[in-house]
Amino acid sequence: MQAYSVDDELAALVERTAREKPFEQLSFNEALWRVMRRYVLGEQLDPSPELRALGPLDGTPKLGHSVSLHSTLSQPRADLESLLAELRARQPKKAPSPSARQWADSVPELKGRNLADWTDICQHLGLDPAGDSARRFLQRWVRINRPSWPPVPSP
Repeated sequence: MQAYSVDDELAALVERTAREKPFEQLSFNEALWRVMRRYVLGEQLDPSPELRALGPLDGTPKLGHSVSLHSTLSQPRADLESLLAELRARQPKKAPSPSARQWADSVPELKGRNLADWTDICQHLGLDPAGDSARRFLQRWVRINRPSWPPVPSP
């Protein structure tokens, strides 16, 4: 199962939108399913207390975000896509991980060993990152134990 990082603001919005009763305890997964069924699949469920408290939906954002609630309810698929695009645009871009193969080829002791990633390099050297990022672990190990080697690049 893949894990996804979710913005706190988005998680709170999903929770508020999905909750049908005061103090209802839902897991994030249950809440997201409820929101998806309601707005994407069009199932008619009782609106959440937050949505009922908004009164008539006039299209002005009232939950602290820039999505029009009126269009969210009337055109769920199109608005969901635009909401997702907006959230993706807000997320910081992650730098790609540096190439382990390029770095290994720059180290004479590792050159030509067909080491594809940072984990392979750690295993070849007999190192166990123990749950840490193999690249970060190797970065520290090289700095301390092999100062003559080129430094392990950071993203």
